[in-house]
Amino acid sequence: MIGREKQLQEVIQHIGSVLKSTSQENVIFITGEAGIGKSTFLKAVAEKASSLHNLPIIATAQCSTPLAGQNIGEAEALKPWVDAADAIVRHNSEELKNSEKVGFDFKEFFWETAPAWIELVPVVGSAIGAGVEIITTGYEHLTGNKKPEKSAGSAISQQQIFQQYINLLLKISESSPLVIILDDFHWADDSSCNLLFAAARQLQQKPIAFLIAYRPDDALTARDGEGHSILHIKNELERYDFSREIEVPKFSEENLDEFLREHYPNYTKDAIFEKWLTHEAGGNALFVIEFLKTLEEDNYIDRQSGVFTGNFDAVEIPKSAFAVIHERIRRLSDDAREFLQYASVEGETFTTAVLSQITELMPLKTLQRLRSIEDKHHIVKSIGKQVLYSNETTAYQFAHALIHRAMYETLEEEERELLHAAILDIVKKEWNEAKETGKNLTGMANRIAIHAEIAKDYLFAAEVLLKAAQERWKEYAETEAVQNIDSALSLLKKIENQSEHISFLKGELLYLRADIYQHKAQFEKAVDSFTEAELVFTEFHSESRMNDAIIKRSHVYSCQGKFEESVQLLQALLSAQLTLSQKATTLSYLGKDLSEYGNPKEGIEKLTEALRIAHEIGDFNVIAHALDGLGTAYFVSQEYDKSLSYFEQGLAVAKNEDNYLMQSIFLGNIPVVYKASGEDEKALKYYEAALLLFRKNGLIPSEVITLENIGVLFRDIGQYDKSILYLTEALEICHKSNDRYGKAFATHLIARTYYDAKKIDKAKEFAISAKLLANELNDSFTAKYNSPLLEKLENTI
Repeated sequence: MIGREKQLQEVIQHIGSVLKSTSQENVIFITGEAGIGKSTFLKAVAEKASSLHNLPIIATAQCSTPLAGQNIGEAEALKPWVDAADAIVRHNSEELKNSEKVGFDFKEFFWETAPAWIELVPVVGSAIGAGVEIITTGYEHLTGNKKPEKSAGSAISQQQIFQQYINLLLKISESSPLVIILDDFHWADDSSCNLLFAAARQLQQKPIAFLIAYRPDDALTARDGEGHSILHIKNELERYDFSREIEVPKFSEENLDEFLREHYPNYTKDAIFEKWLTHEAGGNALFVIEFLKTLEEDNYIDRQSGVFTGNFDAVEIPKSAFAVIHERIRRLSDDAREFLQYASVEGETFTTAVLSQITELMPLKTLQRLRSIEDKHHIVKSIGKQVLYSNETTAYQFAHALIHRAMYETLEEEERELLHAAILDIVKKEWNEAKETGKNLTGMANRIAIHAEIAKDYLFAAEVLLKAAQERWKEYAETEAVQNIDSALSLLKKIENQSEHISFLKGELLYLRADIYQHKAQFEKAVDSFTEAELVFTEFHSESRMNDAIIKRSHVYSCQGKFEESVQLLQALLSAQLTLSQKATTLSYLGKDLSEYGNPKEGIEKLTEALRIAHEIGDFNVIAHALDGLGTAYFVSQEYDKSLSYFEQGLAVAKNEDNYLMQSIFLGNIPVVYKASGEDEKALKYYEAALLLFRKNGLIPSEVITLENIGVLFRDIGQYDKSILYLTEALEICHKSNDRYGKAFATHLIARTYYDAKKIDKAKEFAISAKLLANELNDSFTAKYNSPLLEKLENTI
């Protein structure tokens, strides 16, 4: 670690403090330019950290490197965290078998605590589970705390994915400290960045340290100059004092002298040479090493003494990093160069399985040739067996991104197209196998789609991206899913001869994008996409999917409070020929809309009919939706006994189906009814049960609303200190999760409690703060409740 000893010691000392829970800065950012030596530095950290007190588990993972100039890592949701989990589980297999190191069964723990991650971590096992329809409308209506500008569904669902992973880390850390090292985070996806923030926040004072390496320049210029998400996450972590940054320094002349003495056994200091080399290499460790190799191969420097024997002016000096790389490539044999050119088409990371097929070389010969190139030229390196497609195979990686790019760009355009087409034929078989097993679909998708696009197989590329988007949406990785959808739609536009199959594919892409927009509360975009999907399905004569798009669009109108438009759509749909399942679904949505639009009697009739049909055909989703709607309708009519009965039926059904998401909705609705009936003790009992469920499963928005409801309950019965306690906890959670709308409303509730407690100064302080927050966000919901309170306070002496 020449020239980095100070930084290495600083990192190790800080990791020790984190593992002893004496520092809250549990994220250490390791930064530096390409080739500066961050990966080598991280390896040194891993070696040193493994000998710390209590022998922590060291889990290392790397974000996916670009392929054909495109960053596939940004669309591979949570991949570095999946790899880190895999590394944790693989750690010390004998100790895991004997349960001496971690003290529990991983498979059982994943099943009970992190089921969404089972299929993603190869060591644990294959997935068990199915998609879940999330129904939140009734709960949001009853609590009154739902703000029209936001959508809880997606946030809750993705937070659940995050919470399961955080629970995994927390459980393991109870038996062994953890150091998680994630390299090349400037290529990470948005979900991985968000999970980093959530983990750092929730795992404070726990023996878990995160080392995150990235290139600041690449992060700043990413996404057409908008910057990578890691920059925003880093700023937030620094604001809460959750992180620190350590930069890997460049080589100085002093560092270079030490390096040369280690590299050449008989080296004698040559100040002129060191100054020249430091200047030309720019202090970049990789470029120093590559430059020395070039000089050795050109016989300009003695391999034992390090004495430079050439003439500086006569040496063709590389003027940039690219020039250094090209000089290295020039010294390859023609066969080796062609071999690596072929490899570069698969990506910066490539596999022996694919390379052996496109070069028509036996796998054993391929491995031998790559090992020879690695030993002689150090241009590629083996990273062992990997699962980049559906099967495990040995993978190699170019030593630097610039080497890969140089290799790829030396090919003619037609050569690239032919090679991408050949690779596509190979990986298509892997894709079909993966679809049957359900393994690694999202990991393969972007790689395959790039090959298909360059090979001009646009239809196949779009189909792959649709499948990837569907899988990512199951994980609630909205950003990555929308990226896949938009790419697929762009590809379909390139196809000259449009067919019914292409139209149907376009409809599915639009429908999925609309569903994501709805969950993200981007309602206008959702309406537009559902309308487009409906038109496509109508043109394709797919009545079933057309009806689905209409029902979904009506629900978006409901979320916007446009009940009249929603009712009109659903009533028109009922006059069409529908299957029993579609009819039940339509009646259920129509019944809820009618109840909320001021016609509870007719709404109850529709919901009752929907419930009857759903029971007849055994449709659990519609049964739950209808029971929730009936409970809501009777609550609106102030028939609390009937409302309670339907909500309790729904809770029983949800428990029977082991659907915790649906349980959370009914557990949130039931105490609202008890409170309205004046039975505060029973309401508190259900609120507390709901709070436990929300916390266990990481449903933070629901946790906040429940804390607020408990606070309001205690306020209403005059227990103001307890009320402030719960409301303050809700406010703190909103602050940590950066929920500004939630923070505004929680601040108002605290102001209202202080007002009722006759603590006027405190009430004014929080009411003014709530007003400022509401004005900043244009939050009409908070302003509606806070403005009357401010008027009262202004009139209070």
